[in-house]
Amino acid sequence: ATNKWSLYASDATAPSYFAGNVGIGTTNPGMPLHLHSTINNFHAIRITAENTTKYWDIVKRGNTYPEPDNFVIAYWNGASWQEEFQITPAGNFGMGVNNPQTKLQVAGNIYTSTAGNGLILKSPNGLVCRLVGIDDAGNFTSTPIVCP
Repeated sequence: ATNKWSLYASDATAPSYFAGNVGIGTTNPGMPLHLHSTINNFHAIRITAENTTKYWDIVKRGNTYPEPDNFVIAYWNGASWQEEFQITPAGNFGMGVNNPQTKLQVAGNIYTSTAGNGLILKSPNGLVCRLVGIDDAGNFTSTPIVCP
């Protein structure tokens, strides 16, 4: 016999409580909330708004994908997927990039919105850092700073 459980609350303020770990798609949850899917070797949480065909997915890819085991945040605009963020098992982070090859890889411009901010570069020996930016005339600046 198969056990089937349903949860229903007639009052939106009614408390809910589960003692221990909860599993969806697994009979042996290893965390407070453990999600597992064998469908397309793809594990996801979908976030939607009411009455819309657009949504976000938070995804852990499986080994049948070109970038196996990457963590992805993707947006479905109603017609096509846009993979906005990816993190690889090596810790590389991509924005608008599939399978980033460096610690930060961005498809597009990077903008610092606070005046005086810029890019901090560290020397190969790690002892010297400089803040690279621009002045009000648009000239490049390079200011020595204490390495973070």
